[in-house]
Amino acid sequence: MSTVDLVPEQRYECALEECDQERTPSTSIAGSYCSDECAARAAGRALLQDIEQDHRFCWSCFRQRKSIERPTAEAKRGRGRWTAEAMVGFEYATEHVDMGPYGLECTCGAVDHDLDWTEVRDRTPFHWYLGLASRQLVADGRRDDAVDVAELADQLWLTDDLELSVGRALR
Repeated sequence: MSTVDLVPEQRYECALEECDQERTPSTSIAGSYCSDECAARAAGRALLQDIEQDHRFCWSCFRQRKSIERPTAEAKRGRGRWTAEAMVGFEYATEHVDMGPYGLECTCGAVDHDLDWTEVRDRTPFHWYLGLASRQLVADGRRDDAVDVAELADQLWLTDDLELSVGRALR
């Protein structure tokens, strides 16, 4: 007769910082999360941070404010070694910006970074622009997933939580 020692699985904290739930290796979602909701929230937060840190997009309404044209070898020629290596590209304003007292300003009106972005988003089809911005990040090779705009709209009907809705709409 053989015997089997049952050892309880080790428990770990959920990888989502504000979650206080525990998980076991066998119940983990997406590797380090305790639930689908935590995994979706983390994925949505990561995409929103990528867009916020990309200076091409308006953080308030997600419109693309400028496009960047990568410099050719000829454009870099004659600029000196350090300048040529540091040269990222030429920036061009899109139709979503106007010249204002603070320089190039998004047409959504969000110049003040302390402005409540929910007010701006209520006036624009931000979910559409969010989908465009996510697809641009995929085209640039910075992300592997983009927002499904129809799914995002459905999720936003269910909750006002943008991070969670974005995470659930990623494909």
